[in-house]
Amino acid sequence: MGRIHEPKKILSLALKAFSVVGLVGMLVLIFFAKLFAQYVVKTPESAISIIAIAPAVFFVSLGAAFKGYFQGYKNMAPTAIYQIIESLTKLLGLVIVFVLIGMGYGDNPKLLSCGAVIGVTLGSLASATFMFIRFYFGKEQIDTTVENPVASRKNSVLFRAMIKIAIPVTLSSSVMSITSLLDMVLVKNSLIASGLSAAQSNMIYGSYSGCCYSLFNLPPTITQTIGISVLPFLSALFSTGKKSEAYKNMDSSMRIVSLIAAPCAVGMSVFAKPILSLLYS
Repeated sequence: MGRIHEPKKILSLALKAFSVVGLVGMLVLIFFAKLFAQYVVKTPESAISIIAIAPAVFFVSLGAAFKGYFQGYKNMAPTAIYQIIESLTKLLGLVIVFVLIGMGYGDNPKLLSCGAVIGVTLGSLASATFMFIRFYFGKEQIDTTVENPVASRKNSVLFRAMIKIAIPVTLSSSVMSITSLLDMVLVKNSLIASGLSAAQSNMIYGSYSGCCYSLFNLPPTITQTIGISVLPFLSALFSTGKKSEAYKNMDSSMRIVSLIAAPCAVGMSVFAKPILSLLYS
């Protein structure tokens, strides 16, 4: 659209807004960890793990702003490196667990869980740090030259436009998280109400969430990358009035997603027992 300076202004606004949201989310988790663990998930021992993972909310918020900037320019390489760094650094949680076991804390599940969760926080910190370095110190590979540049809009106008886009996207993205939370609360409370102890309900729900739910989330993890990749192209086509071409790209993306999702659904339904036996036996 010719507003060559607007993307960095949007990034600056996003970083400020996401910093506030991430900081508030982190503080809420820290200060209400005990109440959440005791009255919502019915596992008081998990409070320390909730506190340990709380800083990840702040770091993930910052990383998301940088990812959106690069993806808007159809540059997916920083996002790919971000995810690799995050995944590899998370393995430090396993290292911490093994160290704790070696120190004689193998019979303390609360401490071991906290050690594993710290890996998630370290992963979000490392990946957000990479994005910061990549943006401020990396070589600029984005072409911002245009024939007829247009003046950028005011920060207030950009912020309102960003909020209008962010609210529906956030609500749609939070559906799975809210569903998982409700699922955890309802299932565990139902198990306790059926006569099982809190320890037994935790064990049964852990088997469900650790084995079944992780497999359930595998296909969306793959298909979401298609949506992330195609979004900048669709935005560019819609902004230039090429709606028919945008719809064609959407149809192509849906076909690709269907080719991945449908076999996964059938395969998991038919071969559920062999899959679980192979992975968790």
